[in-house]
Amino acid sequence: MKEDTILVEITKMRKETGLSQSRFAAYFGIPTRTYQKWEQKENTPAPYIPEMMSCILHLEKRVKELEERLSKYEEPGKDVAEVQ
Repeated sequence: MKEDTILVEITKMRKETGLSQSRFAAYFGIPTRTYQKWEQKENTPAPYIPEMMSCILHLEKRVKELEERLSKYEEPGKDVAEVQ
């Protein structure tokens, strides 16, 4: 992955979450200043870092979707056939 692509992807992921730089960095256990340097193109993370971040965000999104679907089964008076 090219350096510019990595930096654009990291910024795009953060903006999609709606988190600030400091909260996004903290979520992944990255020092805020390090993350800010990435977005300001002063430094570039190893290519595997944004890939892992993307995987984590994708998996969390899927888990949330599945939890929402499953919660429909738990509603009182709701027939399983109605959920599908």
